Amino acid sequence: MKTNLRNAAVAAAAAALALAAVLPASAADKLKIAISQKGLWDTSTAYFAAERGFFKAEGLDVSYLFTGGGTETLQTVMTKSTDIATGTGILGVIGAYGKGAKLSIIRSEILGAPEAFWIVKADSKIKSAKDFDGKQVAFSRPGSTTHLIVLTMAKKFGVKPTLVSTGAISASRIQLMSGQIDVSYSIPPFNIDLVKSGAARVAFRATELPELQQQTIRVNVAHQDLSPEIVTRFNRAYEKTLAWMYDKPEESAAAYAAYAKVPVDIAREVPAYYPRATLEKRELVGLDRNVADAITAKFIKAPLTAKQEAELVRIPAAN
Repeated sequence: MKTNLRNAAVAAAAAALALAAVLPASAADKLKIAISQKGLWDTSTAYFAAERGFFKAEGLDVSYLFTGGGTETLQTVMTKSTDIATGTGILGVIGAYGKGAKLSIIRSEILGAPEAFWIVKADSKIKSAKDFDGKQVAFSRPGSTTHLIVLTMAKKFGVKPTLVSTGAISASRIQLMSGQIDVSYSIPPFNIDLVKSGAARVAFRATELPELQQQTIRVNVAHQDLSPEIVTRFNRAYEKTLAWMYDKPEESAAAYAAYAKVPVDIAREVPAYYPRATLEKRELVGLDRNVADAITAKFIKAPLTAKQEAELVRIPAAN
């Protein structure tokens, strides 16, 4: 009798193994992500999370596309072409939400703007932001981080530049060197080579605006229909990727050099422009100031209500 039971158990186990072999594994949840400004250190986080398996480890099957920033990035989520957009300027997010876009902030992307700087050609008479009056000064897209910075810069230094939306950093560089604009925006690793070679000079750094450095500037957003549970897994993978980027500096520098198509020696320098704490901060800082900036820049007409803020900001707790 015992032999028969044992044989039956063995047969059942074998049948279970055979069935498991032919049944498909549990499918990962598909997720589409828009990544702003390909080649930047901070926005590379989602790219590395996808390419190095951090998303896969959380059961997420991720595809991604790159955008030029600002409204271009937000449009992908607003139209549901993507589920999540990373590294998008908070002014544009507030403005889009104020116009009825069904999106929510799921994480701070960067606190402050420690990395951004503006350059002029070496022979330019412009020495600092105080000389920007009447000059053509570039930013990427309306509602972007660089847009907020130049608006704040103009107010602080009492200048009235002609603000020019040039799109991607490469386009801004071309317009500067060809004389179409007077001042180009720059974000590492881009244009470091121009400064090192002496072809360009730094005329202004965003760190000259201390009022912006304790304020969330860029955020990650999702369509409101996206499952909170998927958002939680996205954030968990995202934060593990950030830890790898800073805890494995040589490994991440080599990967970043290949991604951004820059020499490894420049890739090693780039993280210094992005203090780790500015990227690891999950919660928003200074939302009230961001809303006030959005009103000043005419992205919205009135402050958000408490109900609107709760709908706009949906950052899951870490777990």
